[in-house]
Amino acid sequence: MKHKSMWGGFISVLLSLFFVSASSASPQSGTIYLASNEDAVLKKLDTVRVRVLIEYNEPFEGTNLASDELQNQIELALQKTGLKIGKKDDLSIPVLSCEVRFMRMQERAGVKSNVFVFKSDFTLLETVRLDRDLNVAVIMSPTWQTSHYYGTQDAGHHIELSRQNVQRQLDAFCNAWLKANPKSP
Repeated sequence: MKHKSMWGGFISVLLSLFFVSASSASPQSGTIYLASNEDAVLKKLDTVRVRVLIEYNEPFEGTNLASDELQNQIELALQKTGLKIGKKDDLSIPVLSCEVRFMRMQERAGVKSNVFVFKSDFTLLETVRLDRDLNVAVIMSPTWQTSHYYGTQDAGHHIELSRQNVQRQLDAFCNAWLKANPKSP
């Protein structure tokens, strides 16, 4: 049996609508990558701060994903790639934001839905200057982003699925950074 649902993701200035089909056999998913010029955005980026936000629209049974654990996983991977992790209170350093949202679809006619939608976003937020007026700086503007969403009827595996999807997005960021910043021999 298939269910169709709409999920509105909201990150900074972007508002996207995704249609997700979910079946009990396997999660359905999609990934969107946004970066107008990935190499230019990531070139010479040497330090980032990491921010993790995890939201549930209702409590899930069992264990929930821990933001501290996810933050450590992300910071370790970035350091292995060659990026430095900046101090959390240094506002001059760009932020790599990881947001994970868990949502049970709305009930209909008083029947609780068994379809769950999970969405994760990685966004690099930086201060940028406008070409038309270099005196204007936009603080915490998204310069690189990837979004991944998936739906399932089995919420029991949400931590495992989330970690896998976050790792995929983290790999995409690290690979894009390595491409923009090749190591000299």
